Amino acid sequence: IAIVSNVLFSRHDFSKSLGRLAACLGTLMLLSVIVPGKFPFLLLVVMYLIPFNLYGSQLAVSLQKEAGNQVMASVISFSGTVSSIVSVISLWVVGILNDHFPFDYVEAVLILVFLSLSSLLLVKYSAAEKQ
Repeated sequence: IAIVSNVLFSRHDFSKSLGRLAACLGTLMLLSVIVPGKFPFLLLVVMYLIPFNLYGSQLAVSLQKEAGNQVMASVISFSGTVSSIVSVISLWVVGILNDHFPFDYVEAVLILVFLSLSSLLLVKYSAAEKQ
């Protein structure tokens, strides 16, 4: 899946498509809640990974354009650390919420949080880019 994503990324410019990629990610996440059965769920997860990799690659390229070469290594290191911390906190929150609420509810809330944060960051990035 990563190879397919990298081939697509090398052949197309996704710099203007971050909003569409985030919408695609959100749609696939919402569909994974609705679709019954293990096979359709696994198919949606595989389909989710392609825009997820494209989104991540485009964010890395955008970050490289904004930061200078000397700063880039520090930024990548810092973003990796922050990403790991956010992942651990997210899993911790899922574990705690899963003890008190049904998993479908927890999944829907986390999808809404992801979509809200992604939309906020896209709007803020677009506004900063226009200035």
